[in-house]
Amino acid sequence: MPLMSVSERPGAPLVSVIVPCYNYASYVGDALRSILEQDYQSIELIVIDDGSTDDSARCIEDALRDWRSYPGVRRVEFIRQSNQGVSAALNKGLELAQGEFVATFDADDVMVPGRIALQAHYLMKHPQVGCLGGRAQRIDQHGVILPKKNKAREVRSYDFAQALAQALVVGGNLVMYRRDAMLAAGMYDPSLRVQDFKMTLRIDYAGYRIDVLSDSVNLNRRND
Repeated sequence: MPLMSVSERPGAPLVSVIVPCYNYASYVGDALRSILEQDYQSIELIVIDDGSTDDSARCIEDALRDWRSYPGVRRVEFIRQSNQGVSAALNKGLELAQGEFVATFDADDVMVPGRIALQAHYLMKHPQVGCLGGRAQRIDQHGVILPKKNKAREVRSYDFAQALAQALVVGGNLVMYRRDAMLAAGMYDPSLRVQDFKMTLRIDYAGYRIDVLSDSVNLNRRND
C-alpha cells in the first residue's frame, strides 16, 4: 500500500501522538522532530518525561520550542513526572489525549515520513479496525538503516482467536489506535512488562479488528 496523504482533507480527525521518555537524551530530539515534520494536518503531541536522570527534559524542550511553526501540529503538551514506568506514562498521555486516533511512540525511534497520514487514512476507511500496526526497519545508533530480513506484501487481519493463538503483540511504536477502542479496552497494565500485548488482546476482545499494514511506518533503533 503506497503512502497516502490526507493533508488536504477538510476536518481530518485529530491524531494524538503519545511519547513516553526515560533517559533518551541522545535520541528524543530526532524522535520528536520526525513527528512534528509529518504531513498530516491535525496532530496533537503529548510527551511524558518519566523521571529521566539525564538531559532528556532539556532536549525535549529544545525540540518542542518552535512547534507552532509546523502547520499540521494543533497542540503540544509536555509533562514531567517522577519515574513510574512506561505504562503509567502512557496512561497519563491517554488521559490527556483529545484525538479520535492515538499513536504511541518510542523516544529513541524515528517516524517514517507520511506514517500518520497513512494510518489515519486507513482507520477512516475501516471503522471496524481498532488497532492498526505496520512494519519497521532497523537503524543503528547513528541512524543508518540496517538490512531487512523479510518483507510482508499484504495487510494482515486478526480476530481474537487468532491474536490469542499467536500471542499477537502489535508494538506500541508501530501502532495507531482508535481512541474509543482503547477506552473500551481499559488503561495499560503497569504490572506487565509487555504492556502492548494486553492492550492488543483487549481491543480485539472488545469486538474490534486488528490489522497490520505491509508498509514500514517506523525506524527502530538498535541499541547494543
